[in-house]
Amino acid sequence: MKRSDKYNYVQVSRSEDHGSRTYDVFGIKLPSVTTILAKTKDTSYLDRWKAKVGHEEAERIKNLSSKRGTSMHKFIENHITGEGYDDLTEIGQQAKPMAQKIIDVGLTPVTEYYGSEVSLYYPGLYAGSTDLVCVHNEVDTIIDFKQANRPKREDWIEDYFLQIGAYAMAHDHVYGSNIQQGIILILVAILLATTTFWFWQRQRIVTKLAGVDTLTGAMTRRSLYSWYANTNFSRSTSCAVLIDLDHFKLINDQHGHLTGDEVLTCFSNIVQDRIRKTDKLCRYGGEEFLLMLKDSKKEEAELLIDDIRERLKAHSKWNTTDASLVVNFSAGIVETNTHAKLDALIDQCDRLLYTAKSSGRAQTVVATFGS
Repeated sequence: MKRSDKYNYVQVSRSEDHGSRTYDVFGIKLPSVTTILAKTKDTSYLDRWKAKVGHEEAERIKNLSSKRGTSMHKFIENHITGEGYDDLTEIGQQAKPMAQKIIDVGLTPVTEYYGSEVSLYYPGLYAGSTDLVCVHNEVDTIIDFKQANRPKREDWIEDYFLQIGAYAMAHDHVYGSNIQQGIILILVAILLATTTFWFWQRQRIVTKLAGVDTLTGAMTRRSLYSWYANTNFSRSTSCAVLIDLDHFKLINDQHGHLTGDEVLTCFSNIVQDRIRKTDKLCRYGGEEFLLMLKDSKKEEAELLIDDIRERLKAHSKWNTTDASLVVNFSAGIVETNTHAKLDALIDQCDRLLYTAKSSGRAQTVVATFGS
């Protein structure tokens, strides 16, 4: 295949913050597509698998798969760019025939490529890196290479579709292209004779990302209402918590909106690192967040909020300002054991939050629903 310089791709740096990946695009931090999708992904099947095989074995399999995947990518990338490469380690020798199968089967229709390991971004929304942008069967295409230990059901890899769709949308928006298809090449380690092709559907990424706040990775208000309508949230004692970051307007005014965005993202990351899979965090509006804690009593919810507050106050290293900035928040917690209307829950949380704000901020007010 030949290289085309049709697109002048930008180079961006990548970093990890509280377990979430971000990209620095012209001085603006954007969350990665994988980080956004991970916030709403159903991991129950992974939890069941880990419980079945045991934590240590699950970690061993995951690490082996990750190392083999990295090696496989290096073989493919160097084939595309025409550079010599070999990996004589045991993992490298496992990865080599996998890469060759993808090259022989998946890349044969590729006549021209625009970039390998391309960083892509949608301004103000997200960023990420895709394996190959090329012409595949005479159609402009984005390709991602994957490897797996065993064949996967389509519903297990929905995020792959969404990820590649997001990259296509970003490429079209920034470079004025018209990417027509995305291809996911999955090589199953135990079935080297099989290379699985998956094609994305553009509308899927629109539906999925519409439910996620692209700055913080939290749910949107609309997606939270949809979730609440289809869940037995208060089948047992549960709590709703409305949180408002204190003096947020002052942060924006004194340090700039980039710092304000970083504060929002940092807060969301701290919360989501601390809560359970069954809990839901929503960016309710501006600097307000709604946290739904299923199967939690008000005493447990208050302890959790206190811990989140201390973690946020302890965060001192900011990428967008050199100023010493300590962030705090006020919160209203409502405990319920009846399936109340969500608006009624939020309304009572809001009244408690107002009390916390009026009493000096940086505190939590707690009550039982209807009291």
